[in-house]
Amino acid sequence: MVKRIKTRKKGKKGKKEKKICCAGPGCPEWLHCINVLGDPSRGIKPKTEKTLKIIKRCAKRYSTYKNTNYKKCLKKERKKLNKKRKTRRKRGGATIVNPSNVAELKEILIDNGVSQDAMSAWSKSLSQLLNEIKTGETTLITANNQVRRIVNSVRVKIYNNENKTYSLYEIGHLDKNKNLIKRRSNEGVLEKMMSNEEPQTALKRAISEELGSNYVSNLRYMKGEPTFDIEKATKDPLKDSYSYPGLPTQYSWFTEEIFIPDLTVQTLYNNPPKITFLTKELKDDGSFKRFILWEWKEQS
Repeated sequence: MVKRIKTRKKGKKGKKEKKICCAGPGCPEWLHCINVLGDPSRGIKPKTEKTLKIIKRCAKRYSTYKNTNYKKCLKKERKKLNKKRKTRRKRGGATIVNPSNVAELKEILIDNGVSQDAMSAWSKSLSQLLNEIKTGETTLITANNQVRRIVNSVRVKIYNNENKTYSLYEIGHLDKNKNLIKRRSNEGVLEKMMSNEEPQTALKRAISEELGSNYVSNLRYMKGEPTFDIEKATKDPLKDSYSYPGLPTQYSWFTEEIFIPDLTVQTLYNNPPKITFLTKELKDDGSFKRFILWEWKEQS
């Protein structure tokens, strides 16, 4: 007698529901898709297009978004994206621009309202402006298809002593042969600050470069330790640049009042008194830049 082997009847299997991630293969969980696409009812904002591209790129490389390599991939791709950015955003939608060459700088200026005719009338060249940007003396900002130049400077008024009988003025620049090449009428020392330079550091650098490094250790502040609010900038209204007409510029000033006993003794109190005198300014490489003509003016 042949035994019948009982067999189970195979039921109809339902088709497996294919789980597809909204950002690419390998991440089927619904929570992930909500976080990617957003859900207004839950207050979840959708991912940006750039973030979605990164997610898709990494999801293709790794089978699941829970994979540690997937997370590392996201970090790596975000770093790459940040390196590609040549500009930084400031509050209010303004962008700090850092052109790499003169051609790029010229294109930025023209695209943001500075005409070629205006540039041709500049007393300084495009390459000089580019150098100012690279050294940090100037910050160039664009916003709403307009460009502006931001300059931070120290303004140091220099008196003969605490009584302020005389104030020192920069009245001219001279060449090697001591011929006058530019007239000036600045009270004290004016100097552009470098990028991220502290006002006190800029003040001492300005004295060293224009009057002499021997005077830096002999500074005296009118109110004892600096209390002239040199750490707080006073901003001028936006105006046309003197060196770059047609390029709107905003100057921020960090101001201080000082006297330098050694300077007073060696000039004004000398025998005979030197109401006017010259100092030599050098370039960064140590070569001659110019002579500066100074004058002590009596205060009324």
